[in-house]
Amino acid sequence: MILRLFIIFTFYLGICFPQQSKLSKAVNSVSEYVASDEFLILKDKVGDLTAVDSIYIYALKIND
Repeated sequence: MILRLFIIFTFYLGICFPQQSKLSKAVNSVSEYVASDEFLILKDKVGDLTAVDSIYIYALKIND
C-alpha cells in the first residue's frame, strides 16, 4: 500500500513539476545559439543589428 502511494506521488510530482520548463529549454537553446560559431560568423558578415534580428527569428523557430 505504501509502495503504491509512493509511486503515485512520485508520478504526480513528475507531471506537475517537470525538471525543466519549456521556457527554460528555450532560454538554454537561444543562449547556445548566441554562443555558437555560426552566430559569431553571421555577426561579422552582416553586423550587430541583423545578428540581433537572427536571435529573434531563431527564438520564433524553436518555439513553434
